[in-house]
Amino acid sequence: MRPFQTNPIITYSKKTFMGLWDFISNHKRIKFLFAPSNDTMVYWMYPIYKNLPNSSFIVFPKINENAEKVLQDLKLDYYKYEVGITKQIRPQIVIVGNDWGWSEMDLIKECHETRITTVGIMEGLCKIEEIIPYKTVDYFFSLGVIPSKDLHYLKNKVNTGNPKFDKIKKTPFPKTQRVLINSNFAYGNQKDKSHIWIGDTTTVCKKNSIDFLIAKHPRDEAKINKSLPSVLSNASKISKLIRNSTIVISRSSTIIYEAIKAGRIVIVYNLFNETIGPLEHQKNSHLFFKTNSKTQLNNTLKHVLHSLKNYDYTINNQEYNLFIKNHLTTKSSSAKLCVKYLKKILQKKLLQSG
Repeated sequence: MRPFQTNPIITYSKKTFMGLWDFISNHKRIKFLFAPSNDTMVYWMYPIYKNLPNSSFIVFPKINENAEKVLQDLKLDYYKYEVGITKQIRPQIVIVGNDWGWSEMDLIKECHETRITTVGIMEGLCKIEEIIPYKTVDYFFSLGVIPSKDLHYLKNKVNTGNPKFDKIKKTPFPKTQRVLINSNFAYGNQKDKSHIWIGDTTTVCKKNSIDFLIAKHPRDEAKINKSLPSVLSNASKISKLIRNSTIVISRSSTIIYEAIKAGRIVIVYNLFNETIGPLEHQKNSHLFFKTNSKTQLNNTLKHVLHSLKNYDYTINNQEYNLFIKNHLTTKSSSAKLCVKYLKKILQKKLLQSG
């Protein structure tokens, strides 16, 4: 059968493409449609997708930040979003990683107009100035107990965790101590002040004679001096960068959770007094420190390095396990929990409240 020629909505893969009419003629109705807006989302959505029959992906042509390439590498069929697509392919449930991106907002609005259920799965720290996260989706899958309490205004929510954290294991410190500096001035967020933050963190590391490496977020807009050791990070590299470090210094970022899950010491340098969501009320401990000035950052790093040098400094297991339990819900497989609750929503066994 020839592809449908009139303004076709087509699915893509590395080898094939088909028109909408072909798809409808030869396939069952899509039950679950995953909408990743970057490569990281594809990686954590995939373990859920592969356990749900009649599922597919959709990417946003204007901004998909390597999501399309990863789907091609995985040899998965996918749709390309354009206005009106949900009215034509009629998925039963659409899954997103956020509801504040422009493309996601358009997609969710369409779903509401066509009475398609929407689900938002939390992937990390999501407190954003002037934005109320996940308020427009029908259901919300939270990382854990404390993030769920932090987003207290959401009614239809369950704690599932996120598959991206399932595979991260606590590992011993590397033999050589190193600080990983997470530069995540993405999407224009504080980029005009990035040189101050980078300057403070690198100066403090030099003052304390500790090796450091700057990991640049894939969408990082900070201008970093070429004389400073840096590497462009991405979803496939960050785990190794964290494992090869003892301490991670960061602003508000999902990297904080990834580093703690890996058993690393995290120092939040909150120079700009940004909200850090569920970590706002987290007390300083062996694995987590909050600082908001260069002096505090220097004193904290000095204290940690002194402890590492003079004591058998290890992450307290009880403290570590409690943090993971409260923040990341990884007692069970997050992918399995997401699958379980998505099926319940499909079967109308997970009812909406309010």
